[in-house]
Order: sequence, then C-alpha cells, then structure tokens
Amino acid sequence: MTLNNPVLGPIAVPQGWAAVDATVRGRTTRVVNTHLEPLSPAVQQAQAAELLAGPLDTTLPTVLLGDLNSAAGGVGAVPGRTDTPTYGQLLAAGFSDAWTARHRKDPGFTCCQAADLRNIASTLSQRIDYVVFRNGIKAVSTHRVGAEQADRTPSGLWPSDHAGVWSLLRIH
Repeated sequence: MTLNNPVLGPIAVPQGWAAVDATVRGRTTRVVNTHLEPLSPAVQQAQAAELLAGPLDTTLPTVLLGDLNSAAGGVGAVPGRTDTPTYGQLLAAGFSDAWTARHRKDPGFTCCQAADLRNIASTLSQRIDYVVFRNGIKAVSTHRVGAEQADRTPSGLWPSDHAGVWSLLRIH
C-alpha cells in the first residue's frame, strides 16, 4: 500500500502474510498469519481475496489467525474502518470462527484499549482478532488473554491495545 504524504511524497507500506505447512505425526496442516489493513476497507478486502486465492486455497486442514480489522458480525464496528465484509467473506469461504464455536453468548471483544494502555476500565468493544479454520479442524477451546483487570501490569498498564486469542484445535 502507498500513502501519499504532502511533505514526504509517496510512502510505501509493505504488508503481507506468513504461512507454514506443518507436519506432525504424518498429518499436514497449513497455518497462515496476517494483519489486514485497518485504514482502507478496499485494500483490506483485496488482501483477503489474495489470501483466499493464494495460501488459503488448499484442501489441507487450514488455520488463519491474526488481526483482520473486520468486526465480527458488525458488532461494535467503527464506520469506515472495521465495518468491512472481510469476516463474512471468510465465513462464506467455509471458515469457522473458533470463538463463536465455543462461546455463543460472549462477544469476545479484542479491541481496543487506549493507545497509551493507561485506561482504568477496559475499552474492548469489538472483536477483530481471530482464529478461523476449515477442512477437518474442530475447536476444542478458545480463550482471550489480556482482557481482564487481573491481566494488567503491576504499574497498571494493559499488556496490549488488543486482547490476544488462542485456541486448542483438533484435526480430524
């Protein structure tokens, strides 16, 4: 992506993804990690389409994880930022969301604490960080870290502006 700065001119902002095919006990699973564009919904959707046509285009058991900057079901979405169809695009492509598979009533908000991490009460109000999967994988459990008051540092800071998400997955 290129940002146009009136003083500095065009500034290239490289973005991408990482993928690995991991084989354990003779079973191979593809794991893809990314951080999709937060400032341009059109770029974010193009990135998701690239992932679906590239590393996610496989019959292998597949896990995609990362900050997708697309609010789950639009809950808490910021207009023009996280109110994108990207999350729905992944579900339509056959991915299941590990959070909703295990926590049907808890929205599982992961974003966002104050930029300086000093807010007293949590300000998490949307879920944009995910573990999604398809092709023979089942979510056994899914959890957030860094979302509770007890997770704050001794000096009172939140560990990050986002809560982390981790899942225990089973391959069939």
